[in-house]
Formats: sequence, structure tokens, C-alpha cells
Amino acid sequence: MSAPWFVVKYMPDLHRREPRNVGVVLLHEQSGYARFLGQDPLSGELNPSLAAHVVQQPMSYQAWVKYFLYHANRGSWSRVQETLARRPLDSFYIEEGGVYELDYDGPREALEQLFRSLVDVRTAELSQFQGAGEHMRKDVKVLVDQVFVKAEIDREIIREPDFLIRVRGSRRTAETKVNFNYKYVNGSIALMERVPLSARNRDGNLRKINDLLYRIEHVLESYEVQRFIALYRVSGVDPILAQEAVDRELTLLETYADVLDVSDIPTAASNLRVQLGKSRH
Repeated sequence: MSAPWFVVKYMPDLHRREPRNVGVVLLHEQSGYARFLGQDPLSGELNPSLAAHVVQQPMSYQAWVKYFLYHANRGSWSRVQETLARRPLDSFYIEEGGVYELDYDGPREALEQLFRSLVDVRTAELSQFQGAGEHMRKDVKVLVDQVFVKAEIDREIIREPDFLIRVRGSRRTAETKVNFNYKYVNGSIALMERVPLSARNRDGNLRKINDLLYRIEHVLESYEVQRFIALYRVSGVDPILAQEAVDRELTLLETYADVLDVSDIPTAASNLRVQLGKSRH
């Protein structure tokens, strides 16, 4: 059985006329199938931010994709073609791709093959990964700041303190600086570090923890630091299961540091005051 298919293109700059493929539509019997950049292949949900590296207005893109999907699914794709034919200066246009012979593939499999061969999703997937990591780091920082305020120590925190350490190698000894996120002094010195953990990236967790332990070991050789506190949050898992998901990482951290989950702000603030020897007035 033959199924006609189309490529949906987007032109970011109408003057330069350099289109990008953003979607594929496959017509089959009385209906149609469509897949667009930023769309989850299983649920069909669209995250327009994943197409932001291509489209200039993600919200407008979302509205257009909704329009395309509506007519593709209803079997009224010709309405879309007629609409865009009347709007030659629009950023979207449709190009006929040809006919797909469905001898061995079903329409959904054919659509996926066409989409993967015609639409570059690598940049979107990389943006999603980087964005998630950045959101996780930012989220931990925001939570820590809120914990400090709740614990009433935010104005006493010294941020980004650095320390001069000696690194001894087989050939020579050298000096370098290392820093921590926070320092608190209340008769004794406590250093604190944000440690965002992921239930889905155990290797990444261990790299962060090993780096922190390296810095702790070298600071202890030269400075009188009485306490280290790891301020952590686990992403990618239900909070109830967070500690179990990263039990190995927390056990490793506890060789040198107290660990404090900042996802529960009131509890974390109360526990932090105890760890820092800060009594309530």
C-alpha cells in the first residue's frame, strides 16, 4: 500500500531563505500520522523549548504544530496545504516528499523512519540534556539559599572561599587553590558544598563526590576545619525513594562530611542549625 508523505519546513529568516525540517506527515487511508521536532514519540506531547534552537517563537510554533496535528489526524491535510498556499510569506511551508510503500512497515514505523532521516533531533536532545543538568544545579542552589534564610544564617555565610593547598607528586610539590561553595564560622569553621545528585547518572554522581573528597582531604592537611557539610538533592526519582537511590554515594560522602537533603527546606534548616551549633534565641 502506498502512503504519500510531506515534510514541514520552517524558515527562521525569510530573507536568507534557509529552511529547517521540523516535521513529517504521512497520510494513510482516511487519516494521517505526524511527528514534529520537540514532540515525544510515545505520548505525543510537545515541548516547544526543545525546538527553540530552530524556531524563533516557541509558543507560536506550538500553536502551529497543534494545527498541523489536528488536520493530519482528521484526514483534512489538504486544508493545511491550502492555508499555507495563501500565505507565501509565512515561516512555515510544506514540501511533498513522495510516496512510502508500506509493504513491510506500518504507518507509525514508516513515520518514525522518515522523521529520523529528515529531522535533525541531535541538537534538541543535547539541549534537553544540558537544560536538565542546568535546571538541577540551579534548583539545588535556590533550595540551599532558601535553607540559609530559613535557618537565619544567610547573612553570616561566606560564599566561594578558596584555600591554598599543596599537591605532592612523585616529581615535585606544587601549590594550587581550591574552593568550596560556602563557609560558616561560629567558633569553628564549617565548609559546605552543593552536591546535586541524579538517580539516573550514578557515574556522574561519583565524579562530583570524588572531586569533593579530594578537596576535603587536601584542605584538612593544612587548615583547621572542623566540619564539612554536603548539601544535596536527588533528581529523577520520587523524594521518598531518594536516599535509597543514591545510598552508595551518600555512604561515600559520609566518610568526610555530614550530608543534608535540602529538598525539605524546614527540616534541612533545622538540622543545619544543629550541625553548625547555632542555637535559637
